[in-house]
Amino acid sequence: KKNFKGLLLEANPHYINDISKNLNPNFKLRNILVDNNDTSKFLYHVESNSIDKYPKYAKGICSVNKKNLILHHIKEPDIRKTKVESKKLSSIIKEENLEKIDFLIIDVEGLEFNILYEFLINTNFKPNIIFEMKFMKKDQIFKILDLLKNYEYDITLFKNDFICLKKF
Repeated sequence: KKNFKGLLLEANPHYINDISKNLNPNFKLRNILVDNNDTSKFLYHVESNSIDKYPKYAKGICSVNKKNLILHHIKEPDIRKTKVESKKLSSIIKEENLEKIDFLIIDVEGLEFNILYEFLINTNFKPNIIFEMKFMKKDQIFKILDLLKNYEYDITLFKNDFICLKKF
């Protein structure tokens, strides 16, 4: 749609220029790590000179947990860390003066629970949500699913993602 707008949050500063070149002009891009607190953190990512050793998807892999990269078969000598700013999603929503969110897609290599729980508890937004559960613990999955059910979401598991559609 011509009037479709969005906010893309990317933690890895090394890819901001590439993303901005290909981003729809109706989307705003911010270089920030989303987590459950407002602080700085180390972000682990594949070293740019080593990226060609790996499948194309490796370019997008980054995490605050180094082990998540190793689980994706990234070799330790090819992993680098960069200090990045971190903010709660609720803080970003206030800064951006967002009044409506239709879709929230979260794929953050292990921070899904922190982000989603903080978002659901601290905002009044109830958008359609897609989030990866691959790195979540069982108790975290059940806690989020119970919360989403209480907010009347229809929930479907597709591969490693939960698709949560708000009932009308």
